[in-house]
Amino acid sequence: SENEIRFIKNKNTKGNFIPKWRNDLNSSVECPVIYLTIKGDNYILMHWDFTPGPGPGDFCLTFDCEYDAIDFIENYYFGNNKYFEEKKSYEYLNRNTYNIKEVELILKRLFSTLFNEFGNNELSYGERGSFHKIPIDQWRLTKYSEENHMINITLGFLPFEVTKLRKKIETNEEFNYEDINNISNLLFELSIKLKDKKVINN
Repeated sequence: SENEIRFIKNKNTKGNFIPKWRNDLNSSVECPVIYLTIKGDNYILMHWDFTPGPGPGDFCLTFDCEYDAIDFIENYYFGNNKYFEEKKSYEYLNRNTYNIKEVELILKRLFSTLFNEFGNNELSYGERGSFHKIPIDQWRLTKYSEENHMINITLGFLPFEVTKLRKKIETNEEFNYEDINNISNLLFELSIKLKDKKVINN
C-alpha cells in the first residue's frame, strides 16, 4: 500500500524559516513543504522544486527506518540541515529585491577588481568622442502619439562629467541622480578598458 503525508511549518513558530518564502499552497507557510510517501517498508521524503532537477535544496531520500525519517524532518525544520540551507541560500540570492548594503559590497568588489588591474595608474579617456544623452525623465513615453515626440537631447562628454564628480567630492556635496548617471557612464568606460586590457594581455 502507498500513503502520503504532507509536512508544513507555519509562520511565527520556532525553528528554521525562509524570509518571504514563496509558497502557492498557503501564505502562512514559511518553509518548503516535505512530502512523506510510505511504500511498503520504505519511507520516502521529498521536496522538489526544479524541473527536471535536482536544483538547490531539492531532495528525494529513502529511509528504511521510520525513526530516521522523522529525525530528518525534525532536523530540516528545527536543526541544521544542508538541504534547508541550500534552499534558503538560493532563495536569498534570487530574491526580487535588493538593499543598499549589497550595492556597497558590489562596488567594493568592483573597486578591488579595478585596482588589481590598473593600480594607481592614470587612465586616458577613450577616443569615442561625445554621446547623446536623453534626460532620465524622458526615457519613457507615457502615451502613444502619431506625431513626432520631441525629446531634448544633450551631448555628453565624459571628461566633463568626471570633472563634475571630482568637484562634488572635493566640496563634500551629495550626489544626485544626474551624478549617478555620470558614474554609470564612467563605469561603462572602465568596462571597455578592462575588456581591452584583457584582450591585450591574452
